[in-house]
Amino acid sequence: MENNYHELSYLGFSKMAIACYAVLDTHDLALASTLAKEMGISRTHVYQLLKALEMKGFVSSIKTELGPTYYGTELVENALDTLFVYQKQSVLPIIRAQRLRYPPK
Repeated sequence: MENNYHELSYLGFSKMAIACYAVLDTHDLALASTLAKEMGISRTHVYQLLKALEMKGFVSSIKTELGPTYYGTELVENALDTLFVYQKQSVLPIIRAQRLRYPPK
């Protein structure tokens, strides 16, 4: 089965973020430590990737009562709306500055 995870690079995702999403997508839910082992990188790096993916709507997290947090992927189709909001928030200062420079007529 061919995957097209590399297509996420067109949305601005790094190779590591794409790799993290792809590995996580092979699980229903997974711990960061599991992903770190499978990817061969530190848990700290995995947490950074997961946080960025979660902010963009591509990953969700579930904290259990006993402490561990499990992560799962969101469907790309559903995550795109969240990504657009995230990206718009990121460039809000530019939008505001341009509105001041070029007021609507």
